[in-house]
Amino acid sequence: MRYEIRKARPEDRDALAEIRVAAMRPSLEDAGRYDPVEVKQRLIRSFVPDETVVFEKDGTILGFYVLNDEGDHLYLNHIYVDPTFQGEGIGSEMLGHAIELSNKRAIPIRLQALKGSPANQFNKTNGFVETGEELYNIHYERPPDDIG
Repeated sequence: MRYEIRKARPEDRDALAEIRVAAMRPSLEDAGRYDPVEVKQRLIRSFVPDETVVFEKDGTILGFYVLNDEGDHLYLNHIYVDPTFQGEGIGSEMLGHAIELSNKRAIPIRLQALKGSPANQFNKTNGFVETGEELYNIHYERPPDDIG
């Protein structure tokens, strides 16, 4: 699939929040924690366009990720694909884009995923190692690739 990769714009905020709600719904329902208002508001409260990368095709947002620079590591705060486009490799492409940035900086990427979410297997398949857990989430880290 061909798509454009761009930084988010302020006007993308609500559409990205809706994608987050739709993408997280099954996992949060399974965990008994689905609150669509809170799921949407969490993204809205923390939205920083310059930290948000959007994958788009023909004006339609396919998915996005948020990568925070924490100095000694990158923190993948969000990565979501619109459910309409899941299963087409977009999530892998988005993660690959973030991993390239990690490799260029020679620092790891860290993230967390909801226990019981399919994201956990996705993370492990893509080289993330579990580093801990808390009540609802599992923490992961992926070192940069040895490229030199």
